Amino acid sequence: MFSLENNVYLKIKKIFNKHNDILTEDFEKRIKKSIRVLHFEYLWGSCKEAEKVVSKNNLSSKDINLFDLIMDIYNKRRRQHQAKFLLLHCFENALRSTLAVKIANKYNGAKDNWFLDNSNMSEQMKSRIRRKCTRINIQAESTFEIFDCFYLIDLQEILSEYWFLFEDIFLGTKQ
Repeated sequence: MFSLENNVYLKIKKIFNKHNDILTEDFEKRIKKSIRVLHFEYLWGSCKEAEKVVSKNNLSSKDINLFDLIMDIYNKRRRQHQAKFLLLHCFENALRSTLAVKIANKYNGAKDNWFLDNSNMSEQMKSRIRRKCTRINIQAESTFEIFDCFYLIDLQEILSEYWFLFEDIFLGTKQ
């Protein structure tokens, strides 16, 4: 019977074929449990990196716990991913705020109500607002509440659709 954990373990075992002495029963048991819950690409890359460490330093089971080494490398990779995601999150928030402010400044009158009934807004934008606000069941009362409903792809579409409002921001030289 096919077992994904066994199949992946055999691949990991193959990476360490020159270092059979570090492949203990405890390692096998722990790595098979981990396969069920860890991100496979990070785990696979961590195993490859661990093999290089073991080979370079000529380590044995007396010198190192292979599972702990792999998990240390895995956690390093996960933290790097989180740091990169944080940058994307910051970018998305900055883009969201920039679009909201520019559109509100362009289409608002005396109050923040451009989204209620504005003949200057495209039908696509009106439809997007209705669809997103209905999806999360809110009655938006401000520009920021509306823009909080949008995904990154929505922001990209708004940016493309209303490029004439934003081109000065993105085309100018930056310091």
